[in-house]
Amino acid sequence: MNFDLREVYKIYENVKEKHDFKEYEDEIDENDKVLNEIPFDMQKAQQKISKLTTKYRIELNMLACIYGNNMSVTSQPISKPPKILWNDLKYINQHIPLFALERKGISDYLNRKMGF
Repeated sequence: MNFDLREVYKIYENVKEKHDFKEYEDEIDENDKVLNEIPFDMQKAQQKISKLTTKYRIELNMLACIYGNNMSVTSQPISKPPKILWNDLKYINQHIPLFALERKGISDYLNRKMGF
């Protein structure tokens, strides 16, 4: 099962003016800066990933189960090559709007997708 992130972004855009998503918007912007920095700063990426995986551990592990993509969060950081770090940060960043909606209790997107 995959989520239609376009649908998530549409819901997110429709409700973000009515709800305070500054924390999530700032995270997305900061992550985008790291992702677009040339040369890619592996240390910054590792710090961001560590911070985000701590914050979104439950959500990321749930997505790993749903997607079956082995992207679960481990308690020990693993040394990874730059391309994998970039992909990991991009993956987390793409899902922040979904996490924001679910944490604010605004969307039942996950429940609908899971058939609840």
